[in-house]
Amino acid sequence: MTADGPALRRATLAVYAVFILAGFAFASWASRIPQVRDALELSPQALGLVLLAIATGSVLSMPLAGVVVGRLGTARTIAVMTLVAAVGLATAAIGIRIGVAPVVVGLFLVGIGVGTWDVAMNVEGTAVELGLGRAIMPRFHAGFSVGTVAGALIGSAMVALGVSATVHVLAVAVIVAIVGPASVRSFLAPAQASGEHGEARSPLRAWTEPRTLLIGLFVFAAAFTEGTGNDWLGVAMIDGYGAAPALGSLTLAVFLTAMTLGRWFGPGLLDRRGRVPTVRILGVTALAGLALVVYGQSVNMAYMDVKPTGAANGQTVVLLHGFNFSGEAWRGTIAVLAKEGFRVIVPDQIGFGRSSKPFIPYTFNDMAHNTRRLLQSLGIDRAAIVGHSMGGMLASRYAMLYPTATTHVVLVNQIGLADVRAGRSPHYLDDAYRTDSNGALPNRSYDQVRATITRYFVTWKPEYEKYVRIHWGWTQHKDWEWFSKVRGALTQMLSAETVVYDWQHIKSKALVIGGAKDTPQYPEQAKHVAESIPGAQLELIENVGHVPQFESPEIFHAKLVQFLKSPPR
Repeated sequence: MTADGPALRRATLAVYAVFILAGFAFASWASRIPQVRDALELSPQALGLVLLAIATGSVLSMPLAGVVVGRLGTARTIAVMTLVAAVGLATAAIGIRIGVAPVVVGLFLVGIGVGTWDVAMNVEGTAVELGLGRAIMPRFHAGFSVGTVAGALIGSAMVALGVSATVHVLAVAVIVAIVGPASVRSFLAPAQASGEHGEARSPLRAWTEPRTLLIGLFVFAAAFTEGTGNDWLGVAMIDGYGAAPALGSLTLAVFLTAMTLGRWFGPGLLDRRGRVPTVRILGVTALAGLALVVYGQSVNMAYMDVKPTGAANGQTVVLLHGFNFSGEAWRGTIAVLAKEGFRVIVPDQIGFGRSSKPFIPYTFNDMAHNTRRLLQSLGIDRAAIVGHSMGGMLASRYAMLYPTATTHVVLVNQIGLADVRAGRSPHYLDDAYRTDSNGALPNRSYDQVRATITRYFVTWKPEYEKYVRIHWGWTQHKDWEWFSKVRGALTQMLSAETVVYDWQHIKSKALVIGGAKDTPQYPEQAKHVAESIPGAQLELIENVGHVPQFESPEIFHAKLVQFLKSPPR
């Protein structure tokens, strides 16, 4: 095969162009999959079936691609197929505004166009490589990856700027329709591209070779993983990790950048390390990355940092919520303390409220550590710690672990006032998930859910009903099965841990306060807690239940403010 230098250089650039364009077209669509899913209101199963249209088109076109390329040549094949792909993209873009059917038809055309286009550009790339007399195909594939990175980055920018998926994908279709046919004008002439052919052999003969089958299996696994990442990574980041839409598209760009680097620097690594060691090392690396994406959990702790609304007194108060509440339940207390000049920090512990809800073992030590790290990140060295119900257990542990960082500790109707583990049946996580004694499984009625909240109050008021609705809403949410497991893990923590032996080690100024009608045992148990903490005060509020900050806010807040304003030890 012969070709002059300038012709080869032009053909090389042309092949780079069609590879880059193919990657750009694909990633532009992939970067908008989450928005398409939302616009069409597709479930994960339905979305998977819609995306299958591209694969179906590609699978059907590729066996015939050789015949098409043989008859039309690489240049005309790519010119036609870029137009087919452009029509498919435009159809899918308009379909986003109409319904699922046109999107499926459009993606099927994209699959046919890109599948045949892919075969043709690889054939042309091989011809250029033969003409150059050196390996360049990996660089062409790196060009495809460069296109995917560009497409994903631009897609992320379009999401951030609020550009609709329809407008974005239509613009990409126009670019493909113009650039594709224009690029192939510099391809090698058919005579130059044909080259020398050896003895003809059946393409099926290779599949009787065991090594070919193993290579095919390996390539299938790699392509399956790559395709899954391309289609689902953005959705997984948004739905599974709570990322913003633009960040979901940007994550796809990071994934594609990594593939670009691998394809660009891969040939040198192969030459230095050999094929087998390289495949083994990078295969393990890919598995590790896949495991991190699938099983990794993003954990974030939500909190409120409320500045004083009255004259600032330089003191900080941390409010810790109970098991069946979140930081929001401290709303009235926050307003009172802020008016009195306190800075108020109100975290939702991991597993609660607006914080992440990973399915992990939970401990009071971890919760105390997370709270301490939060305060340190805010530049707070010392604070008063106020805990209600389960939050009282956490406040006890915090004050014991961080005595110099705790000015005051207040235990509001704390639970876990006795160590009953010896007389309690073993509490297994699987049982906690099935019974969920502190929550509400989907088969519970609204009244049953309501009973878990009304038991806290001596006098029920209509404004308390919102907390029932919050709990009931959990059971109706699509993620309830997951959250119920998390609730089970948290329940196991309450069953397995005790803070009874922490009280004697608390050195901070302490107040034990609560509604006297919480449980029949509470007054005596609260007295025992106050006696166990050196120098602790005890305040019982009559005719009030488990939530004195709701039922008797004036009395509760007056006693709380008076105590918090007293000098620490």
